[in-house]
Amino acid sequence: MSAAQSTGSSGSRHPVSNADALSSPGPDSSVGPDSSPGPDSSPGPDSSPGPGSSPGGTVGSTGFAAIVVAAGAGTRFGADRPKALLQLAGRPLVAHAARTMIDSGCTELVVVAPAGWQDAFEQVVAPLAPIPSASVTVVAGGAERTHSVRNGLATIVRAGSPPPILLITDAARPLVPRAVVDRVLTAVVDGATAVVPAVPVTDTIRAYATDRHDESTMLDRSRLRAVQTPQGFATTALLEAYDRLGDEVVTDDAGVCERAGHQVRIVDGATESFKITFPSDLASAELLLAAKEEAR
Repeated sequence: MSAAQSTGSSGSRHPVSNADALSSPGPDSSVGPDSSPGPDSSPGPDSSPGPGSSPGGTVGSTGFAAIVVAAGAGTRFGADRPKALLQLAGRPLVAHAARTMIDSGCTELVVVAPAGWQDAFEQVVAPLAPIPSASVTVVAGGAERTHSVRNGLATIVRAGSPPPILLITDAARPLVPRAVVDRVLTAVVDGATAVVPAVPVTDTIRAYATDRHDESTMLDRSRLRAVQTPQGFATTALLEAYDRLGDEVVTDDAGVCERAGHQVRIVDGATESFKITFPSDLASAELLLAAKEEAR
């Protein structure tokens, strides 16, 4: 994939390690944003150098592949377009997320868009790739996040000889600092199979003790972390984990690896990496970027 291209998904229920594309169970009309709490309004994104020059040059010399999951419908926004195409500081959310991956050293980028919107997404992300240094491909997503990621994985496999490291991130997290990407990449280079960035939980958390939801138990929040993206993986291990998953739907890619028996390492995330879920989140992101510009 030496140039940006748009492609759908074909075939049916092949393992992601096959060269055939996986089937897309249908337009991503159900994958809206999660119901997680709104953003922390702490200072803007970290502008520290990215991981293109990771320890020993390992990542910088080999590059990595990345999937930007952008197939959410964004129904909470009531917009006439998918959430990932909403504007933040004059650019679509997906452009912010994709640019962070490319600036961090990504050599093979796959953007998973809602079915039927591939051309619109291609127009946004195609100019981002410093060809021939990186390739950008847009593919259709599926009915669930798991299906969308499978389609992205199949595209990377189909291109042949995928890089040994793979990152998966959300278009709905447009302000991820490059320092977070660096920490994730470094952990994989150091031998971790699956890595997630995460931040401490600040609210008191209670869990229902019964299915009837009539009793609850307070959890020790000192041991809890809120997981973010990008999540990093040894590519081969993630492909094998998805092969073993079957038809089960999992909302977290590190969870797929964990179900396959792999340990998941946690690195420090960032409050700026919050997910754009509600219109108020988008407004907060605008304020963060504006504050960053004023500070320059």
